[in-house]
Amino acid sequence: MMRLENFYWEIGSDYATVLERFSDDKEMLEHFVTTFPNDETMNNIRIAVQNNDDKAIEETTHALKGITANLAFNQLYAACSKLVETIRHRRKEDIQKDFATVEQEYTIIVDHIEHFKDK
Repeated sequence: MMRLENFYWEIGSDYATVLERFSDDKEMLEHFVTTFPNDETMNNIRIAVQNNDDKAIEETTHALKGITANLAFNQLYAACSKLVETIRHRRKEDIQKDFATVEQEYTIIVDHIEHFKDK
């Protein structure tokens, strides 16, 4: 079973702070962390980027930004924030680069989750 304290230490986030956000309910926090890879939001962002749909990119990335803020996935949150700002400021030339950063940070988080679920 996953040891959340270790997981949050590995990703550079403060376990105590995020646990408090979840009213000290370790089981609920673990549920949300371990089911994060099953969430379709990242796939929806990929589709929006492939379709060059700025409105959908903004909406789906903003949704992922909220999820990552609640779970204290700080690096992924920062990458999502940057992509949202890129869309809002109509910097089309930066969308692919910023999306690549979101994908990279997403992969890191999912890899950490899978690693700790196996323990």
